[in-house]
Amino acid sequence: MTSADRIVPVDSAMGTLPIFRPLAKSSSRAKLELTQTVGEVQLTWRGPNQLSIPDQSVLLAAMACAKGCEVLEEQRAEPAAGQMALALLEPTGHRFQTASVWIPTTFRMLSRHCAASGHAGPNTSQVKASLKRLTETTIWMRSGDREGSTRLLAWSYSQADSVLLTLNWRLVDALCGRRYSRINLHHRGLLATDVAKALHFSLSCQIGPGGSWAYKLDNLQRHVWGDQAEGEALRQRRTKLRKALEALAGLPTWSTSWNDNVVTIKHERTARPRVETSKTKTVASYRSRRVESVTVRSNESPSASNRFHSQTEKASVHEGLAYEDVSALFNTKAGGDGHQPPPP
Repeated sequence: MTSADRIVPVDSAMGTLPIFRPLAKSSSRAKLELTQTVGEVQLTWRGPNQLSIPDQSVLLAAMACAKGCEVLEEQRAEPAAGQMALALLEPTGHRFQTASVWIPTTFRMLSRHCAASGHAGPNTSQVKASLKRLTETTIWMRSGDREGSTRLLAWSYSQADSVLLTLNWRLVDALCGRRYSRINLHHRGLLATDVAKALHFSLSCQIGPGGSWAYKLDNLQRHVWGDQAEGEALRQRRTKLRKALEALAGLPTWSTSWNDNVVTIKHERTARPRVETSKTKTVASYRSRRVESVTVRSNESPSASNRFHSQTEKASVHEGLAYEDVSALFNTKAGGDGHQPPPP
């Protein structure tokens, strides 16, 4: 795996809520029901099963496999198979005018990328189980009297090891360099516990390279578990968080300093992966940002989708709220790579 392959772009909003949590292997999974507000837009993540850190590793593996894949515009989809695959992302029939990414890969390749992020060699059945939980997760968006929904992931397979994935448009946005954060799979793989991996993911989405932020130790609970514990459970969580922060500080680009129960976490600035230039149209042409090169079909005609993608970083939040312009809802004012200071 090259240094560029170790960096995976993800939707920054996914790090502001504990969508993926450390779960005990023997415990039954509660339902996923989390709500956040971005500007005047309410996002709700909903699913029949709470997602785990190994599930997060499978999603990151899918994002890693997406590099170099074709970007498919909705208007250029094949009449049958293409439209069917895109429809899988829209369980309620709402259609967002945007591009999609098809990822032809294998369970073995997904397992390999999971191993790179610290979950050594999940077998095919484990990867399939995670993919099912990811595809069952729906993102609901509401602003005023407007509402829409989209699946996190779609997948299908027909051979023993081959699988075709289709990414949610918000994940495609991350690949295209809009409102994204970078997750270093190599650094993640150096972390031994799910708590440390959860903390690394959350902080990577909240603290951009060159940034720092101070947290009360107890307040970090909600970034990992989503709630505040008490009594013995609180003491156990404090111990796990301190060990996770110690492991995080051992990574090349992270450092921590303490003042009583307040920890200041600094994310050192690092060089971005080198971007290959190409005469073919790339994902960067949708976002006007330097990101990983992804080849798309040439000779594309202008479309509503292209106009949707031409919005700049300075576009206002929730402007108009037309479904074809829904990406603008999440383009809030922020510095650097779209990171905003998290609450302490």
